[in-house]
Amino acid sequence: MPLDTSQTNQKISIPSLQILFEEGAASNSLNILHEGAYSLEKKFGDTSLPLLQVSGKNLTPGVISLFGNGRYPCSIKTTHPSVI
Repeated sequence: MPLDTSQTNQKISIPSLQILFEEGAASNSLNILHEGAYSLEKKFGDTSLPLLQVSGKNLTPGVISLFGNGRYPCSIKTTHPSVI
């Protein structure tokens, strides 16, 4: 289940392999990954292909969608236990 950004959240622990944001969903918040890793995945029919894996501290997954059309262009999924 994707992350619910309609509520104020601070430092939520996210397990590995959880979808943070689904492709095509509305982007309505700035989220900071304090620690951990995530991957960007693009859906092609029933198949989801990983495009890029990012790890580190103080990353902003999906921030570009806030400045674009307001929708996530791909799914964002944790690849390691993370804190957002």
